[in-house]
Amino acid sequence: MREIVHIQAGQCGTYHGDSDLQLERISVYYSEASGGKYVPRSVLVDLEPGTMDSVRAGPFGQLFRPDNFVFGQSGAGNNWAKGHYTEGAELVDSVLDVVRKECESCDCLQGFQMCHSLGGGTGSGMGTLLISKMREEFPDRIMNTFSVMPSPKLTNPTYGDLNHLVSATMSGVTTCLRFPGQLNADLRKLAVNMVPFPRLHFFMPGFAPLTSRGSQQYRALSVAELTQ
Repeated sequence: MREIVHIQAGQCGTYHGDSDLQLERISVYYSEASGGKYVPRSVLVDLEPGTMDSVRAGPFGQLFRPDNFVFGQSGAGNNWAKGHYTEGAELVDSVLDVVRKECESCDCLQGFQMCHSLGGGTGSGMGTLLISKMREEFPDRIMNTFSVMPSPKLTNPTYGDLNHLVSATMSGVTTCLRFPGQLNADLRKLAVNMVPFPRLHFFMPGFAPLTSRGSQQYRALSVAELTQ
């Protein structure tokens, strides 16, 4: 089985990554513990403990391995430099230790996926630092990031709406990894098939229909609307 290590960095990454884990091929994202219990192969990172406390107290808090919560005490204060150079730099070695431990328990690691935001301090600053460190240590593994970008038109987005959109997109992108099939069976095949020219390193998913959670049941969608 080709395993994936899932990393959630910062407040935004931890909140919406926590939602995605609700969404078969179970060994790709979970490792089996004693008693038939499945534990997410997931590392949760933040520079303040508040987010971790919220996840622990949530309905899925008991799923996560306690050692995989890595957090600081001061926070980044929405400052990229603190996340990348000071507070985040002090914590990144602890995060890498946990990532190494998860990788060592894999039979055949295919890559990593990371949830983070590009605004704020921890997800953007420490997230980019962590990606660069992991690229040095695991140069031949695929890195798949799900990044939430800030919008000048939206001042206070709710995590519920972010969770719904990101988890639906992640679920769609990773369907070929979680269910048996011949096409795009792992991250590398996904990248090769979806990126036609090797020098184009990135691909971005298109997702339709984009509707709010409350309005889906009241809409009838045609093929033309979904493909235009």
